[in-house]
Amino acid sequence: MTSKLIKMGKSLFAVVLLLGIPFLNAGKQIDPSNEDLQPLISLSDRYCSMFIWEGKPPELKIVDREIRTERIMLKNYDVVYLNNGSASGLQVGQVFLIVEIGPKIENFGRIARKQGRARIIMVDEEKAAAELEHICGLVKIGHALIPFEEKEGRMGKDLGYDVPLREGEGIIGRFLYLHDGLVQIGSNHRALIDLGSQDGIQIGDQLLVFRRGSKNIFPRAFANMIVIDVQSRTSTVKILSCKDVVRITDSVTMRPKNTSPLPGAGAY
Repeated sequence: MTSKLIKMGKSLFAVVLLLGIPFLNAGKQIDPSNEDLQPLISLSDRYCSMFIWEGKPPELKIVDREIRTERIMLKNYDVVYLNNGSASGLQVGQVFLIVEIGPKIENFGRIARKQGRARIIMVDEEKAAAELEHICGLVKIGHALIPFEEKEGRMGKDLGYDVPLREGEGIIGRFLYLHDGLVQIGSNHRALIDLGSQDGIQIGDQLLVFRRGSKNIFPRAFANMIVIDVQSRTSTVKILSCKDVVRITDSVTMRPKNTSPLPGAGAY
């Protein structure tokens, strides 16, 4: 009797298991064409990266804080005071990007680092109070504020770097600055290059990195990167994949059109 009950239990378990399998993925929309897609541009890339500030430094700045402590760094929900008010067009509810304006890079402008956001909560004619939000770096008195622009993320596929380059084709650019002033970087690190919107560069473009050799060696790409921010003459890029470290002396080029990957190639 006991053995029969055990056999019946095993049979019922098998039936339930088979019937249940189709429901394991219930409610999930699976699109085979999107299986290789991944977030190429993240929130951090959009609002916590660096770029080149062109022109005069911003006038709107953090000049004081609401609560005085020994803590130098400001954090989320801290309230700060700004040097302009309603006379300069500030209104309650406006959102600004907090930036730290750094040293100048050649004749391109100054390195600017995005440090978070500030939302105006009180305004009078000559000053305003703002609450800090989404802080992602060091925020302190003296940092500047610029109008905040909502930017979309980017889903896609790393196109890799195994693409044949043709000597003398396409615009060639160079690196101006590597992540945190490093001399070499790898995947997920950011950098500044000397190609911008006037060269046809757009956010989401994937560019190739190559290293110049002797005249007898064909140029060969070894890294792929994506554009995450664009100015007129410069862009901010993020390394997606590479088979060697990227150096400040390396060259940048647009991806050749109507080309296919080399045989057996794939991104590392």
